[in-house]
Amino acid sequence: MISVVIALYNSTKYIVEQLDSIRLQSEPVDEVVMVDDASTDETVAVVNSYIKKYNLSKWRLYRHKTNLGFVGTFRDALDKSNGDIIVLCDHDDIWLYDKIRTIMGVFRNDEGVLALNTSFVKIDENGVIRKEIHTPFKSNNGLIRRRVHKKLNKMDLKDVLVYNISPGCTCAIRKDLLRDYKNICENIPHDLCLNILAGIKGGLYYLDVVTTKYRIYQGNTIGLGHEKKLKKRTALVQRNLEEKCQVLSILKK
Repeated sequence: MISVVIALYNSTKYIVEQLDSIRLQSEPVDEVVMVDDASTDETVAVVNSYIKKYNLSKWRLYRHKTNLGFVGTFRDALDKSNGDIIVLCDHDDIWLYDKIRTIMGVFRNDEGVLALNTSFVKIDENGVIRKEIHTPFKSNNGLIRRRVHKKLNKMDLKDVLVYNISPGCTCAIRKDLLRDYKNICENIPHDLCLNILAGIKGGLYYLDVVTTKYRIYQGNTIGLGHEKKLKKRTALVQRNLEEKCQVLSILKK
């Protein structure tokens, strides 16, 4: 069973395009779990209308009464999912047509894969692919701090300790990781924690295939854009420091 989990917050601008890219996959998913984090716009109405329009009986929408933030919202969505394979999804990206077929081919071929990250291209707020500077000694848009030379690459724990190897919207996991995730991970971003747990268990992998158009724009909650304002850069440094402290706590546990 394949589940997709999505955290929503003020998502009206891009959510329909993302839901279309999930619904029209070459290999269909079994359920989509969406949790709205107390949006102040028409997100809930738009999503409910979409589910009704296409008669999507296995697509479920839940709503928080108060805003918990993306970490708590994804934790809630993961807790409500039922799939053996769970695909993480952002509300404002676009999936390539064969994303599910591509990643499921890896999971079905190797039971040792616990977390699978894939490559991506960046798009702007209008869906236009952004030009990127090639980094010769790095991989996956510079996120992996070494070159990979194969299509499917087993990653070491050390690859993910300093910085995540891919944004969460390109990651899929086996449900086996959720028990430790629920018991150990608290405030650390879900995708980073899941990848660390997979790395500890020897099941962290990177597939060097583009599956996702990752949207970078002013409204990103967490993004890969370069922040120019000193105040925001300082806040990012502080957040990264707090994450590293939480990573140490996970390793100890």
